[in-house]
Order: sequence, then C-alpha cells, then structure tokens
Amino acid sequence: MILPEPARFLRNLPEVSVVRSTLDGLGDAVAAITGLTADRLCEGQSPRFFRTVHRLAREADAAQRHLR
Repeated sequence: MILPEPARFLRNLPEVSVVRSTLDGLGDAVAAITGLTADRLCEGQSPRFFRTVHRLAREADAAQRHLR
C-alpha cells in the first residue's frame, strides 16, 4: 500500500510518503525492499545504504505491535 499523502505522524522527519505492506510473509518489509532493489529503483545507492535498509527491514518485520 502506498500512502501518497504526507505522513505527518513522523514528526522528526521532513514530509514523506509511506510504503506499507498489507500482507504478512510475502508482503513484509524485507520482501518490499527486495522487490524495490530487483526493480532497480535503488540503483546507484551505496553498499552502506543497502546494508542499512535491509537491517531496518529485518527489524521492522521482527517488531510487534503493542496496541493500547
């Protein structure tokens, strides 16, 4: 799911849009970043960028929601 409107809830960042998966398993963050990379949408980025974004994706997939 791509939310094209600014994500104002991310208060410490400039206005951004959110790309969010709606599925578990094949639609997780690692799958999303793998797909973006395979589509060459990240072409030209440094190896450090890829290490960082993959680490963040793994952490996002491992996170659990704590709803109030």
